[in-house]
Amino acid sequence: MPRLILYFSITLFVAMWWLLAFGYFAPISKSFDKTTTVNPTKLNSIILNDLPPIDRQLIHNALSGNVSDMLKCITQWENEAQFLLKLGIRGVHLLMPSDYLQAIVLANFLNDTSVEQVRKFNKMYIARSIVDDLGVLCPVDNLEEPHFLPQTYSAASFLLAIAPAHEILAIPGGLRNLTQLYDSIDLHCISHDTEELYGDKLFMAKPTLAFIAPYSNPATIAALQQHKIHCYTLNYANTLEEIKHSLLKIGLASGHPLEAQLLALFMEAAFCFIDNRFCVLQQAWRSDNNLKALYLQEHHHHALPTTFSLPGQLMQRASLYFSALSCPISISIDQCYEPYAQEKIALSDPQCILLATYSNNNLQNNRPVNSLLQQSNAYRNDKIFYLEEAIQTSPTQYIVLAYLDIFNALNKACQ
Repeated sequence: MPRLILYFSITLFVAMWWLLAFGYFAPISKSFDKTTTVNPTKLNSIILNDLPPIDRQLIHNALSGNVSDMLKCITQWENEAQFLLKLGIRGVHLLMPSDYLQAIVLANFLNDTSVEQVRKFNKMYIARSIVDDLGVLCPVDNLEEPHFLPQTYSAASFLLAIAPAHEILAIPGGLRNLTQLYDSIDLHCISHDTEELYGDKLFMAKPTLAFIAPYSNPATIAALQQHKIHCYTLNYANTLEEIKHSLLKIGLASGHPLEAQLLALFMEAAFCFIDNRFCVLQQAWRSDNNLKALYLQEHHHHALPTTFSLPGQLMQRASLYFSALSCPISISIDQCYEPYAQEKIALSDPQCILLATYSNNNLQNNRPVNSLLQQSNAYRNDKIFYLEEAIQTSPTQYIVLAYLDIFNALNKACQ
C-alpha cells in the first residue's frame, strides 16, 4: 500500500504539471464578483437574491459519472464559497486546497485523455491483489477485459458511475425499479439481472470479479465459489465516510481508481456546498425561536430516525450548520429507527414535517390522511414535505441527493 501511494503521488504530480503547463484547467466561473464590497445592512438581501438556484439534475448527472458536470459544479461551488467568505458568512468551508486541485486535475485528465491512456494510468495504482473487508486476499490482476458481477445495490451503483457499461455483466433486478436514481436507458445496456445468472449461465458468463456482502445469499456465494469466481466482500456502509471508503475500494478492485477518487472528491465538494447553503439559511434566520422540525419515516406507522441511520446522521449534520434547526433524533448504536407515537406528533406540534416514504408517485401532491397530522401546525401552513426514502437511505453516492432534498425542504419551511 505505501508503494501504491507513492506511485499515485508521483503520477499525480506529473499529471498536475502537465495540465498546468499546457493550460488544461477549465476557466473559473465568473458568477460572483469577489471584489464587491458589501454593506452589512444589506447582507441578507444580497445572500438570498444573488445565489444561483441549485440545479439538482446537474448534481444527479455528476453523481452518475458525468465528469464534465462534476467539473462545472466543483468550480462553481468553489467560487460561491469564496463569495460567502467575502461576505463574512459564519461556518462556510471549502474543500482542502489539495483536494480541490486534485479534483480539477482528475476531471480535466479524464475528460481530455483517451480511454486507453486512462487505463494505463489506472493500472499504475492497482496492486496484484487487495484485501477485502473480511480480510481475504482477492486477486485483481486480470482486468484487461473485466466483467463484474455486483451482487449489491451499492456495488452496482458505484460501478455504473465509474466503469463503462460493457464491463458490468448484470445488476440487481430491483435497481431497474429505482427510476428516480438510475436512467432506464443506461440500465438497458446491461441485459442481465444478477438473479438470472446461476448454474450454467453463471459459468458461461465468466465474471472476472463478483462484489458480495456478508449478508449475500449463502447459496449464491457457494455457486460463485464452485465456479472459482473471485469474490470481493464489502461490508454495509452505515456512515458517510464508510460510503466513500466503499467507493474507493470498488475503484481499486475494478481497475478504476482515478474515476472513483474523482467521484469521492465530488461527493465531499457537494456536501461542503450544501453545508454552506445551510450556513446562508442560518444567517438569514431572523426569529428568536428555533425552527421546530420533525423527520419521520412513514410506512404503516411513523418512526423516528436514530443516529445509527443515514437520515439521522444527515439531520444532525444539517443542524451543525443551521443551528436554528430543532429536530429530535434518537441515539442508537444498532437500530436505525424507533417507533414514534402519533400522540407525540400532536404534542410536539412541529412547524414543518419531513416524511420519508417509498411511495414515489406524485410525492409533493400527496396529503396526509392521518387526523393527528392534519391537526398539526405544519399541515395548516402547508409545511409537510415528502422525501423519497429510497434516496434518503441509499448507501451510495446518491446520499448527496438525500442531503440536498433535506436542505430544499427546510429552505422552503423557512419561507
